[in-house]
Amino acid sequence: MSAVTHTFKARTLRLLALLLLACLCSACQVTLYSDLTEQEANEMIAVLSNNGVAAQKVTGADKGLWNLSVEEHLLPRCVEILSANGLPRSQYQSMGGVFKKEGMVSSPTEEKARLVFAISQELAGTIAAIDGVLNARVHLVLPELDSFGNKISPSTASVFIKHRADVDLASQVSPIKRLVENSVRDLKYESISVFLFPSAAGPLMPLPPETSVLFFSVDSENAVIAWATVIICAFASFGLISYGAYAMRRRRKSILPEQS
Repeated sequence: MSAVTHTFKARTLRLLALLLLACLCSACQVTLYSDLTEQEANEMIAVLSNNGVAAQKVTGADKGLWNLSVEEHLLPRCVEILSANGLPRSQYQSMGGVFKKEGMVSSPTEEKARLVFAISQELAGTIAAIDGVLNARVHLVLPELDSFGNKISPSTASVFIKHRADVDLASQVSPIKRLVENSVRDLKYESISVFLFPSAAGPLMPLPPETSVLFFSVDSENAVIAWATVIICAFASFGLISYGAYAMRRRRKSILPEQS
């Protein structure tokens, strides 16, 4: 075998191997979540990594946003892990977002409803930042006024908190009530109710046994399919290499008589 033919076969083999590896690895990746901020994506990657699952951060369609991709067979596992950790987190609106200028004049009733919603969102976002809290909601009822401007009903507040089952937030009830009391005018401590609900998510099951195939992993159920795909691709690659070598020899034979 000539040096030219050997070089051609080596280069072709490397190219086909790289293409095969890229196709197989890309085929087993699916998008878990899209349009995430970099902080959200990094937080999810950290949680998944701590649970033995590798995830990739891919640039999203819009600037500054990211997509999170994982191996397809691990998709249910990843959703379970992230859900048990309260991810992705609920989005809470800020006071500025609720009362952004839109060039329209609102009625007093609309302004009051927007104010109640904005305060509730701000409080829920603050409470959700407490360690162990997975989700939080704050429901406010501001006092009703009669035609003379006198209050006919007191302000009340109800706080819903879903938290991790392994975190005891009973000692945080009083500080949470103080937080809400100091954030709403004329709201009394005794008119605030806090309800704690532990997450129903049970302990995560261990990852299924995996079989390594060309530097990527598949579960045992898909191992046969994966190996069959690799073998078929290997035979196809060998056929292409053999045909390339044969064509090269034919070309060299046709050139040599002309040179002589």
